[in-house]
This record gives sequence, C-alpha cells and structure tokens, in this order.
Amino acid sequence: NGTIYLPMKYIGEALGEDIRWDKERQLAIFGDEMTETTEDNIYVYAQPIFFRDAIEILIKKVANSGTRYTNMVDPDFVDYSYPTQTSMKITRTMVVGINDVKQVSTLVKKNGKWSVSSIVETSEMYRP
Repeated sequence: NGTIYLPMKYIGEALGEDIRWDKERQLAIFGDEMTETTEDNIYVYAQPIFFRDAIEILIKKVANSGTRYTNMVDPDFVDYSYPTQTSMKITRTMVVGINDVKQVSTLVKKNGKWSVSSIVETSEMYRP
C-alpha cells in the first residue's frame, strides 16, 4: 500500500550515524546529539498502532453509537499520543453550530486487538 518498512539499525549504519532510543518519548534519534535543537538529527517516532488505523477504529465506534457522540468527519484540530505501548489517546475538536465540541478518546490493545475504551465529549460555546 505504498509503505516501506526498514530496520532503523541499518538506516543509521548507512548514514554513518549513532542511534539512540528514548523510551519515555518512544523516539529513535539518529545523530550525534541527544538534543532536539540539532538540525542534523533524524527523529523516528514509534507508533504501536498507526494513526490512520486508530482513527478508522474510532470513526466506526462513533458511527455505531447512534447520536451519542458527534461524528467528526473533518475536525478542526487533531492530536494524539501514546502513553504506553498498549494505549493511545486521540483528541479531536470541531466547531458544530455555535459550539466547540471536543472529544478525548482512549484506545487500548487487549489480546492483540485495538479497541476504543472510552470517549469523553464536551461542548462549550464557540468563541472566535
């Protein structure tokens, strides 16, 4: 599907660069320095589940909830993080009518399968 996976070890060797793993941030850093201010470094973030796959799972969950949650087809803001290797947090915000709707969703991996464990949706009057 147009994606190529390469072992980071071999990429680092080919570039002649050291590779460091930052476990807390789930980040591989190629380069001599451990600081993010170095422009010559390459950063690779580990994703236990690809964002597009997680969004697809979330969209199906929202669609199957009836009218319980807002269907955010084209949200104004999306952010995500991986608190652990078996969890993902997705925050989406969208203006709906006169309200600013925010969804904070958590996906978890159990028995090798990812699913939505919670969705918290809040709404407040939109103020441009």
